[in-house]
Amino acid sequence: MKFAIYTYESELSLQVRDEILAAATGTTLEYNELDPEVVISIGGDGTLLSAVQKYRDQLDQIRFVGIHTGHLGFYADWRPHEVEALVASLLNDSGQSVAYPLLKMTATYADGSVDEHVAINEATIRNVSRTLVADVYINDVLFERFRGDGLCISTPSGSTAYNKSVGGAIMDPALSGSKWQKWPH
Repeated sequence: MKFAIYTYESELSLQVRDEILAAATGTTLEYNELDPEVVISIGGDGTLLSAVQKYRDQLDQIRFVGIHTGHLGFYADWRPHEVEALVASLLNDSGQSVAYPLLKMTATYADGSVDEHVAINEATIRNVSRTLVADVYINDVLFERFRGDGLCISTPSGSTAYNKSVGGAIMDPALSGSKWQKWPH
């Protein structure tokens, strides 16, 4: 199995990275940053989200595993003291799939330029200098014309508490007509 490691630059995270590389030496695990089958994220949720952005063009081919060394660990299933168990799990991998809802956001600006982003939990658009006016489409259907200083769009697993706290609406993915793309691995 080919794997890569995406690491937060803390002392603990770097130590865990070194332990994984040492434990993988002499096994069938191959370190490959360009074409991994599994990316091991070491840090917090922000590190895992950054790893997803780094490999966003390969999301249909990569699985992500998180080791929690940060402040929040909603997406990380492993702790730093479980390196040996993680490596054993990868060596005995059955190829099981994990799926997370993905949010694909495309922003088209007045000048015709386009930005595309993929998010696991949320996408936020802000304009701190003036009022943001944006037509919001969901699945190519106009949802609303938004006016304000920022817009937060959250997946079902995203920051619904934050969205609700700022007076935002929460859309249940089970509603008729709602479609969420699933991250296939």
